[in-house]
Amino acid sequence: MSIIIEKGNKHYDSRENCNAIIETNTNTLITGCKNTIIPNSVTSIGNDAFTSCTGLTSIEIPNSVTSIENGAFYNCTGLTSIEIPNSVTSIGNYAFYGCSGLNRVVMGNSVTSIDNDAFSGCIKLKEIKVSNKLSSIGVKAFYDCRSLTSIIFPDCLKSIGSNAFEKCISLTSVTSLNPQAPNMVNSFDERTYTTAQLNIPIGAKDSYWLNYDWYKFNNIKEIDTSGISQVETNSGTTNGKAVIYTLDGRRVETEAKDLPAGIYIINRKKVMVE
Repeated sequence: MSIIIEKGNKHYDSRENCNAIIETNTNTLITGCKNTIIPNSVTSIGNDAFTSCTGLTSIEIPNSVTSIENGAFYNCTGLTSIEIPNSVTSIGNYAFYGCSGLNRVVMGNSVTSIDNDAFSGCIKLKEIKVSNKLSSIGVKAFYDCRSLTSIIFPDCLKSIGSNAFEKCISLTSVTSLNPQAPNMVNSFDERTYTTAQLNIPIGAKDSYWLNYDWYKFNNIKEIDTSGISQVETNSGTTNGKAVIYTLDGRRVETEAKDLPAGIYIINRKKVMVE
């Protein structure tokens, strides 16, 4: 498939043979296809730009893009991974809704908000690294991400919307680096409250216990959170023989590949096992 705008069009263009329609004045990509290459001059991926483009399996987002708008990749079921560059500050409502093949998301450190239903229905999503500057997570933002096993929230997170992690039935480790409990109401699945471990900074338990929804976690543990914002995931780091400790200093004899989800010291580095 090719998308070409004729030369001389005053409002739209398909610069650099990008196979997309770009609104010239705003540098917003408004329509893409499975063959689109996003030019480095685009600043926004517009509303519904790739909606239901099921043939899209991968896309490189250049560091000129500052926003991913509502429904930008809605129902792109063939998309398997996405890297969001440091230039992006916001991810709109339904941006990756229903991307049922998406299993990995790496988010740059400028995203401050993930809006409602942004990753809802990403049923194969196993790994996500959220921004160190993330301030808010919207309603149902990760609803039914049933393969997600762990999540780390940065120390600047202030709010988590209702049902944001509802039906995330595989979550076994939730880590919040903020010593002040972020505001939330019914944000997690009842199974998560019962079975997952909530890791919080040392001295923060009173703040989390004063919030009823955080208090619902059956297993709350205070840990040394220093350095966790730069934590590595287990991808490529936990195969073979390694020297492993828990965060409270206990030596673990289990092989890295058999570790349950959580945060460990592996070969002198903090590693999140998912």
